[in-house]
Parts: sequence; structure tokens; C-alpha cells
Amino acid sequence: MFEKCQNCGSRVISGRRDELGVFCSAECRNFVAHPGFCQTCLSTSSPRSTGGTFTFNGIGTGLYGRKDPCSVCGSVVQTHWICIFFVPIIPLGKYRVKYTQPRRFLSRRLSDKVLPPFPSATADLAVLRDGLRSPHSEMREHCASILGDRGLAAFAALPELELLLRDPNRRVRTRAKWAVETIQRKTSGG
Repeated sequence: MFEKCQNCGSRVISGRRDELGVFCSAECRNFVAHPGFCQTCLSTSSPRSTGGTFTFNGIGTGLYGRKDPCSVCGSVVQTHWICIFFVPIIPLGKYRVKYTQPRRFLSRRLSDKVLPPFPSATADLAVLRDGLRSPHSEMREHCASILGDRGLAAFAALPELELLLRDPNRRVRTRAKWAVETIQRKTSGG
């Protein structure tokens, strides 16, 4: 009781405890587990930061939304807005945001690059396995679906699919669960 957070040093009354230590929040735990952005998130964003956010009496800038969580580093895509009375008025850009503490973050502006095209149903197994590690939830879901359709031919991808069972995105978890069950059923002759 009253231990210090392994990341920010604040006192913890009822925090999170695991093999990495004691943490005051999920943000602190995720930052210790993977400090900074993963290589995929770095490659799809530019080093330009939001420069922080600031509001006074509800007027200023803020980050809103939370989509496309990265399954590797835990960063999310948020939009930087100019706000009046805490209401977002003018978007300033989309950023990949990695929280270091509950109210502190690192950010990188998303590149104007278009997402790579989704692999086709006849794509090579290695391409589909790479897609399972994509920071884009739609790509992970798509690749899991194709691998599940392949059945026994996708047996080598089971370790990556099983990792997706803990993905932050519910749709990806559901599709990965279906794919794992389908491959295991076809492996056992069912």
C-alpha cells in the first residue's frame, strides 16, 4: 500500500500490479512495457508533434477521439482541435498519440500516405502474417478473416492470430477468435 508508480513516481493506493511492477494507471503501465512508438507507427507518421494542448476557461486546443489502437505500442489516433467552451470547432490534424502518463503524451502527425492496399484472398502467407501486425485495425481484421478462410493452410499463422485475441479492438479480437477456432477445427479433422 502507498507504493510508488514504476513510471511516474506518484503514490499508488489501488493501482495495477503485474510482472513489470506497480502502476497508477494503464497509461503508465503501457509506457513502461513499450516506451515510445513502434517501428510501424514511426513509419506511418512524421516527427511533427501537436506541441501540447492548452485550454483556459474552455478555450484553447485539445485532443479528441480514440481510434485505431496499435497492438504493439498501444498508441492511438486522435484529432487535434481548436475548442471553444470545450466544444471542438476547427480540426488541426490527426496525430498518433502515445500516453506516457495519464495527462502527458508523445505525439506524431499522421502522414498523408494512403494505407497500403489490403492483401487479396490469394496473397502469400507471409504478407498476411505481416498484416496481422499492422497498426491499422482494419488491416488486422481483414488478414485474420482471410487466414480463417484458408483453414489448415494458415496453420503457421496461429501464433500471430492468438496474439490478436488480446487486441484492443473488439472487431479484431472477434475475427481472430473465429479464425483460430476455424483453423483448429479443420486441423482436428472437423
